Amino acid sequence: TTLNSTLTPAPTPLVTAPANITVTVIKFEPARPCQSCTKLGNYAKETIELYFPEEYQSGKIRYQTVNYQDPNNIELVKKYGVSGSSLLISVVANDNEEIIDANDMWRYVGNKEEYMMVFKTKLEGIMSEYGHDA
Repeated sequence: TTLNSTLTPAPTPLVTAPANITVTVIKFEPARPCQSCTKLGNYAKETIELYFPEEYQSGKIRYQTVNYQDPNNIELVKKYGVSGSSLLISVVANDNEEIIDANDMWRYVGNKEEYMMVFKTKLEGIMSEYGHDA
């Protein structure tokens, strides 16, 4: 009898579920941001820390504030096409970056609870869309 050894091929990684997803919430602001401008960023960061503590600790979800008037940040400003205070979400999966405009969050800066619920849902949607259970 001949012995048939069947080799099980290594599982193909799913393109839809990258383990190396990184979500960076980027708040662009001037050197002297107004109160609403400050809230736009602070509430986003608080939402991440409160609802995504593991992802925040591991660096899977990050928060960054960028002064768009600082000449040192000119490359970032050009890259993201920013001309004023803005909130963007950069999603990097498999070395491809997608920029999601989150400027709709401006309308919630007057209500912190509502802001945090809406932003939490937005981040959960991004995480599940890119194959990570939030």
